[in-house]
Amino acid sequence: MENEKLNQGILNIWIDHFDEVKKFNNEKILWPVLSPEFNKNSILFLGINPSGDSDHAKDRFLIKNKDDIRDNDKIRELIDMEKKNIWDNGYSKYFKPFQKISNQLKISFDHFDLYFFRMRSSKKYFQLLEENKESQFFKKQLNLSLNTIVHNITPKVIFVANKEA
Repeated sequence: MENEKLNQGILNIWIDHFDEVKKFNNEKILWPVLSPEFNKNSILFLGINPSGDSDHAKDRFLIKNKDDIRDNDKIRELIDMEKKNIWDNGYSKYFKPFQKISNQLKISFDHFDLYFFRMRSSKKYFQLLEENKESQFFKKQLNLSLNTIVHNITPKVIFVANKEA
């Protein structure tokens, strides 16, 4: 599995905080964003959190029970979906400007979210973070992200790709 240590860390956070995650999304738990391999010495576009909680996407990302989190086929599907979204115009509305900059500079790029919990509205996400600033669920995500950026991604430059950040 690509980025196995990172992705396992993300999934462990979901397993450890399963009941807490339910309360953040009206008793529904959505899959976190999982990461494909990173390009070394790339441009890193840093987001806050993945979207994917819209009504049309919820079914695709819904976790029915804790055991689903260990479904290797679903994990592979989500990583492949993220690859397509980032590098193969799967979600071009968001990623196309990053691709354009990358092509102009002739430097590969990566995208990484500081948090892995899906919510479309950044404004609502910041409100959720503020209301739950002592939550280990969010603290563990941020610690894992920062450690990953420093030790695994090692970007040449970082762009914060969120106007709310």
